[in-house]
Amino acid sequence: MTISISASPNVLIEEEGTLLTLTINSSEPIPEGGLVLTISSELENALGQFDVLATQVENVQILGVNDDTSGFRIPNRKITP
Repeated sequence: MTISISASPNVLIEEEGTLLTLTINSSEPIPEGGLVLTISSELENALGQFDVLATQVENVQILGVNDDTSGFRIPNRKITP
């Protein structure tokens, strides 16, 4: 199984309130019970560059962040190829 992710737009401007859409695709149906995906950066504390307390999330629940706050974990239950 291959999981891919794309982001649009690829530049965020906080002062403009830029909205970010992450699209996640799977090469195969997600197993019953789902998966937990970790989306992270090579940059330690990457989430510190964003006003994460003001983040509005739709269609997903954030389960937590990495130990070095470089990314976050989300459940994935609905992807179909």
